[in-house]
Amino acid sequence: MSKMKKLIIVSTMLFFLSENSFAKIWRVNNMTGVTADFTTAQAAHDGASAGDTIHLEPSVNNYGSVYASKPLVWISIGSFLIDNLGNQFSTTTGKVSNFICNNGSAGTVVSLFIESYAYVYTSNITFNRCHINGYIYLSSNPSNIVVTQNFIGSYCNIDATNVIFSNNIVGYGITMSGYSTSAIITNNVFNFLNRNENYHGTGNIYNSVFQNNISIKGGNYAFYNSLPTYNMFPDAIFPSGNNNILNANMTNVFVNPTGSVDKDFQLKTGSPAIASGYGGIDMGAFGGSTAFKLALQPAIPAITNMSTPSSTGGNTIQVTFSAKSNN
Repeated sequence: MSKMKKLIIVSTMLFFLSENSFAKIWRVNNMTGVTADFTTAQAAHDGASAGDTIHLEPSVNNYGSVYASKPLVWISIGSFLIDNLGNQFSTTTGKVSNFICNNGSAGTVVSLFIESYAYVYTSNITFNRCHINGYIYLSSNPSNIVVTQNFIGSYCNIDATNVIFSNNIVGYGITMSGYSTSAIITNNVFNFLNRNENYHGTGNIYNSVFQNNISIKGGNYAFYNSLPTYNMFPDAIFPSGNNNILNANMTNVFVNPTGSVDKDFQLKTGSPAIASGYGGIDMGAFGGSTAFKLALQPAIPAITNMSTPSSTGGNTIQVTFSAKSNN
């Protein structure tokens, strides 16, 4: 039995112990020599029942796009695993190309690496601890959307109501579509990549709480029926007062403000963002009660180490492993 197959068996046992026994967990794996329930994410979706969990196992091959029309829980093993060693035995995650939440998928929870973009067309959707290389678009005015503890490479566009957008690290910024939208936008890090201002334009914020956010490279924001408080910017374009900190030197704020992985945007020792947020919490993605989790691992147990003998004397094998909680 190969080490990869041993890892999959033990990993699956942990997931079964941690999930509701009435819902089924489906394994997805497209690696040569590995037998699983499905080899593509869409086939797993189509074969599962509402409330089931789809586990994308470590693979070097993409699992394709997902067009969701039923409520499922989607998990893999995280991201930035090489940059944050010791969080998973495997440092290869399972990836999908795009993730689209269509009608019928209300109740879906997503914790995946998405190589391009995510679209949400229906209500009651959660994206938690995802790595979305591109953008996330909440479209067609759904409601009750939670986007928290994610690493988003590009931007977020909100055409939705009752959105919680918190503790995310976002490459460009965030904008909203109009007066019919509303959100709580707290404890995020924005704008660490070079921005094309002609494309991204002004961040329009409607009917929202905008609080405890840090924008590394600034950016123009326009607020409508929204009061921005306890935010930090590197220039004086952002509205002053209301405990907003302007003209901040970002080299004093983050471990590495010019970085590109999650750990770079932790607050450095002595950062002016420490305890400067509303209620004395830290500004940025690592502050507050839903702080960003390094390596973006879903809230299930993870195998951190495993050892197996080089040879066996029969049909049994002793596997020793270590695991940790990711709540």
